[in-house]
Amino acid sequence: MNTPRPAVLVDFDNTAAEENVAEMLLDAFCQGDWRSLREAYRAGRLTLREYQENAFAAVSAPQEAMAEYVRAHAHLRPGFPELARFCRERNTPLAIVTNGLDFYVHALLERYGLLPLVEVYAVRVRFTRDGPRYTYPWSAPYCWEWGNCKCRVVDLYRQQGYRILYVGDSQSSDLCPASRSDILFAHRSLLDVCRRAGIPAYPLGDFTDVLKVLQEA
Repeated sequence: MNTPRPAVLVDFDNTAAEENVAEMLLDAFCQGDWRSLREAYRAGRLTLREYQENAFAAVSAPQEAMAEYVRAHAHLRPGFPELARFCRERNTPLAIVTNGLDFYVHALLERYGLLPLVEVYAVRVRFTRDGPRYTYPWSAPYCWEWGNCKCRVVDLYRQQGYRILYVGDSQSSDLCPASRSDILFAHRSLLDVCRRAGIPAYPLGDFTDVLKVLQEA
């Protein structure tokens, strides 16, 4: 029996991107106390969706100004561009799967010339005079609080017959898709919780690690 082909699904902030790009933008452009909102989220008083919506509601900068800031200051983790090109050559799906906002994901991929090579599953946002307008195309009733549901995207690729290679960093937003993956790369708090729970995971240094495993998959 042939082994199913892999699909590579990657978290964005602190994973595909070296930085937390959302927090970088809030630091530069938010006119409110977004850190208090972040602490409320971490303490469980706000959902991720509520934290993100409230924090970006205090941003008045044009969307293109923020996108240009991302292109000037944010970085993809080493090896990600090479991984994207390898996946395109092998016809292997590669996707960003994030609870973050689409415009800043697109901006960083554009900086590296990778936007046509990578599918993006993100919260859609449009900044207007009356504030941000959000669309959640990958939401699910059973995980409303996250905005988009990463496991819904995992299931989409699984239903198409792919094995899932997942890369993430967060014990909160990435643990569910990580637990449903066939091959897992983890770092930061996700790696810690996987080790405690006995979930097999490769430690992520950079994306050359992922590329080596993918070449053998």
